Amino acid sequence: MGVFRLIKKGIQSPESVPPFLFSKIKKSYHFARTRCLLFLHLIKSGQYSVLKGLISDIAVGHNTYIKTHTDKGELPLVKQSVDGHDMFLNLADEGISKELLINRTREKDERKVFKSELRKLKNEVDGPINILEIGANIGYYVVHELEVLGDRARIFAIEPGPDNIVLLKRNVALWGAQNNVDIQHGALGSETGTKTLEITSLSNCHRILTDEHKLSAFEHKLAGEKATVNVWTPTDYMQNKQIERVNVIRMDVEGYEGEIISEIDRVIEGDHPLLFYVEIHPLHLSNNTIDLIINKFKRHDLEFVWAGGKSDKKIQCLEDIKKSVRAVPVVLKR
Repeated sequence: MGVFRLIKKGIQSPESVPPFLFSKIKKSYHFARTRCLLFLHLIKSGQYSVLKGLISDIAVGHNTYIKTHTDKGELPLVKQSVDGHDMFLNLADEGISKELLINRTREKDERKVFKSELRKLKNEVDGPINILEIGANIGYYVVHELEVLGDRARIFAIEPGPDNIVLLKRNVALWGAQNNVDIQHGALGSETGTKTLEITSLSNCHRILTDEHKLSAFEHKLAGEKATVNVWTPTDYMQNKQIERVNVIRMDVEGYEGEIISEIDRVIEGDHPLLFYVEIHPLHLSNNTIDLIINKFKRHDLEFVWAGGKSDKKIQCLEDIKKSVRAVPVVLKR
């Protein structure tokens, strides 16, 4: 909003001025505080080249640390403490890495519910707990699964993003969890073969487009390079990895969930305890696809536990998902 429009609005509605100023002050304070904390962390952890790059970015709009590493074909990594766990982040990423670098956490409500249900499952199931991490990204939820389940975790992490895979491997090694996490570069889908991945400027928004996938104006702006990735049906992937039973599924695939869930029956069939956390993107799915997803959950006795996120509507049951135009994180269990 332009300065003159702001002044005009303030004159017309004086009562709106204090709340507006308060929100601006609050945002400025948050920005200054998070940056100061970040700079202190970089100094304490000895990451001086990262700090120098950030200062140069603020001063002249050019991050020397990022340029040096990208010129070498390397990821400009920075180590940050995220929810009490060290993680490598990609300083050039405008998505999840930037969010975690600044805020050191994300998706608090989703994470809280998921971990609570994971603890309950841990008490119900004996022995190793097999987890399908579909769209594992850089491992944000992987580290929380390891935190709750410890050495009982058997995590099968699938991620199509080429840079994300590099970072995911670095993080799993950082956590010393190589024996607990199997990493696969690729994706799951409705048929085994290859698909085209659209790589965006936000590493947590890469997507495999389907015929019904409608892109918003914002998403069109994010569009970038494309890459060919290997795809397996859930059943083929399970057979390749010799997984007999899955106890937990966490899925965030940016509107591609319909393709995966359409072929997931053999993975979730049975009466054993199962925790399913999926982010559903109604804007990218037809009502028929959402109905297919809902009916699949009901057919396999998965009960609605919770839904949240930044949905514009309060989701109280699975059918309410169709009313939302934003991504809806949903937790179900059996």
